[in-house]
Amino acid sequence: MLTFWVAARFFDRELIVNPHVLIPRPETELIVECALAWIRAHGRQSDPTLRLVDVGTGSGAIAIALAGQLPRARILATDISAAALRVAQLNGRDLPNVRYVQCDLLSGIGGRFDVICANLPYIATAELDVLEVAKFEPAIALDGGSDGLALIRRLLAQAPSRMAKPGLLLLEIGADQGKAARAAAQAVFGRMAQVSVRKDLAGLDRVLYVSL
Repeated sequence: MLTFWVAARFFDRELIVNPHVLIPRPETELIVECALAWIRAHGRQSDPTLRLVDVGTGSGAIAIALAGQLPRARILATDISAAALRVAQLNGRDLPNVRYVQCDLLSGIGGRFDVICANLPYIATAELDVLEVAKFEPAIALDGGSDGLALIRRLLAQAPSRMAKPGLLLLEIGADQGKAARAAAQAVFGRMAQVSVRKDLAGLDRVLYVSL
């Protein structure tokens, strides 16, 4: 049996984690903040038709933080890992507006979403051997392929047909990936979306921001 421990506080909650999921990082809170700001700007914080999805939810950090702030919204938390989903379900057991689905990115789930969020693996494969956290966090949650953007590109390719209009896509990226991630999004969305990169509190590129 795997040992559970209490993770650092994420947004307004404490989450339990185990070796199947990442320990939530404070930088990831920027995704939650961006999503809430966009929803409030559109006057939809109490809208029961609001649909959000947290792709690759892991411990459930993003989905659970949003669910707590948006109790009338319908939130989907997905992950390819059944073990990760079990952790997310445990963390979100008091939130009836979150549903958990095992799937690969957006494959296998239907409909369009007002907000799509994801903290997907974005570490280049070659860097894992020298990365300290790779010794105790799951490779499936860290390995982003040769340049770290493999899964992000896959999700970008799926996103245009799955976003409502207006809609928002928020993807966490590495501090050195802003230019490449922005270019990848622009190649997919063209002029149909506004694409930018939001910086974290340290002034580093952290969230790819795509709005329709």
